[in-house]
Amino acid sequence: MTSSSSPLPMGWQWKESRGPIALERMAPAWDDLVRARSLPLVSGALWMRCFLDAFGDGGQSPALLSAFQDGRLVAVLPLWQTGRLLRKWSPVANFHSPSLVFASELPPAGAAAGVLDHLLESSDMVDVARVRPDAEFCVALREAARSRRLAVVESAAEGDAVIDLHGPWETFRRSLSQNLETTTSRHHRRLQRLGELAFEELTGGDRLTAVLQECFRLEAAGWKAQHGSPILWRQDTLRFYSELARRGAAAGALAVYALRLDGKLIAFEYCLRAGRRIDMLKISYAPDLARYSPGNVLRYLILKTEIERGGTAIYHMGRSSEWKLRWANRVDPLVHLRIYGPGARARLAYCGARLRLFLKECGPLRVAVKRARSMGETISRRRWAAARATERTDA
Repeated sequence: MTSSSSPLPMGWQWKESRGPIALERMAPAWDDLVRARSLPLVSGALWMRCFLDAFGDGGQSPALLSAFQDGRLVAVLPLWQTGRLLRKWSPVANFHSPSLVFASELPPAGAAAGVLDHLLESSDMVDVARVRPDAEFCVALREAARSRRLAVVESAAEGDAVIDLHGPWETFRRSLSQNLETTTSRHHRRLQRLGELAFEELTGGDRLTAVLQECFRLEAAGWKAQHGSPILWRQDTLRFYSELARRGAAAGALAVYALRLDGKLIAFEYCLRAGRRIDMLKISYAPDLARYSPGNVLRYLILKTEIERGGTAIYHMGRSSEWKLRWANRVDPLVHLRIYGPGARARLAYCGARLRLFLKECGPLRVAVKRARSMGETISRRRWAAARATERTDA
């Protein structure tokens, strides 16, 4: 473990720590800060423990840049330092991470500037990906950068689809599109005619491991096997979601919703539920029942249950997509924020970022990139299918 500290304006003092021991020492106060600020669980120590255990680089520990005021923890920024030619700080995150929310109180004037100065002493840029443009700490970082006349690139990122759970249920149900509500209700009735349909909510207990295994197998057999990346594809991903479920259940923050037909799992949603908020992380449904939309039926029952029970205000679905927008009643805008230091390498990187942003906004090029990505995904799916076929043959 390594650490250093220095005073910041307005009584804030930063401390840079590294290593698992530092994380464990900070974890109780960190999670208390998350709860006190009603922040998503993904911004706390519980998520970070699971993430680093599964995806962490054994040769590198992230920096935990924390701020204290009168001995009380007021902010935590987990950051990686990467790059040789272009040194940068970036969030500890990957494909599985939702949009970024720093665990932080509103920084007083000058405090964010002190953090930014510290970060740029050892890097050429600070890269903050997929964050709300009105997030308090990021607003403070942006203002600090501009007050120092530092180059800033802020580009639009894919927004997050959100459902505000306003009751009562009948009022909310009528707020859904007529086509969605009518179709989902019809599919619900048809599934009931096929057999015994049961809605289940699991928050922990002795059955958790077995139910998770069912969910992961269903995901690997469903549409994710053709168009996504099932949890069972990789051992690190399996380890992450298994450990997150275990720790989340122990903290009273796990919610695995399931829909069963004659006892057989036909749809599930793996969620974290804390601070009046649900974060949906993984979903899937039985492909042979796709015509009955069991995933939509399950979501309908989840929303009904949560609204009637009360206590949960937001159902966060993550990156927006066509099917999510059918359910969402708002989309949270997100931006990708990059702050560049005063050096020559930073200025060169800034010019490159501006050029990439211009090319990204160029219509024909955007279409070409989309086609290239589609081809890459097709090749990946074919390789995965061939590997599975080889495994079955060998077995």
